[in-house]
Amino acid sequence: MSIRLVYANRRVELAKKQQLSYWDLCYLENRKNLFYPSSIKKSQIELTSMLEFNELKAFAKPENFVITIDNNPEFEKRYGNLNNFDLDEKEKAFLKQVHLDLANKYIKYNYKDYTRVLNILEEGNYDNTFKCLILKEYLTQKYIILNTHNNLIETQSRNINNSFRGLMYLDKFIIDYIYNIAPVYNNFKNLYFDAICYSKKHIVQQQEQINKKIKKHIIFNKKTDLLNYDTTFNDLGHWVKFASFYADKENFQSSAENLANLVQGTNSCLIFNAERYLK
Repeated sequence: MSIRLVYANRRVELAKKQQLSYWDLCYLENRKNLFYPSSIKKSQIELTSMLEFNELKAFAKPENFVITIDNNPEFEKRYGNLNNFDLDEKEKAFLKQVHLDLANKYIKYNYKDYTRVLNILEEGNYDNTFKCLILKEYLTQKYIILNTHNNLIETQSRNINNSFRGLMYLDKFIIDYIYNIAPVYNNFKNLYFDAICYSKKHIVQQQEQINKKIKKHIIFNKKTDLLNYDTTFNDLGHWVKFASFYADKENFQSSAENLANLVQGTNSCLIFNAERYLK
């Protein structure tokens, strides 16, 4: 189940009396088994959320993100079950190694991404209650965007050792949006979707600024004019161009990260291969 948000006008008296933040209230709403709301103290919430956040930080170890490929329905649905192929033992061994290599790629990415999100939360000025809720959501829920035009997102429970799709994408802009705008929402799924849209608009704007800087000096060959880096629109949507490593070495890392971030929530291989694609 996704994070349960509280209405801004709920438990107002409790919040005022105990000096609880909005995210303290959400923490109570999602941890009812730990507290008795009418007698809760701010110090109790601070201590509990601090201990929980320390546990979530300690969880950031590669071995906690190992993905099993045997009897893994999600993996088999995407890459197939070895037993269903008409192969000899040598071919099966080769294909299993390919599957293991794919799993290892996801393991490295998932561990690296969890660490990245953890660092954003640690460096930001957020309540510990908020940090705990976001990290628990990241570890236990899958968010799969089905249709960006109709605001359709599918959420499912996530097993960290089986799941590799639907990884919740969180950057600083998404996290800030969720942290500051949540009180006007009553549904976390809609809040998260709007936060993604907000982040992607920022990515597009940031990339356009990078493109304007390099537009003046990029020439592919004598027969072509200066490359037009302005974004274009058509019936299919908004096109954004990303400079390659050779076109703009100075901003290459930023461009690769922006490209990977822009396709989050899709099945695009660019999530993992943005750098290689731009080289």
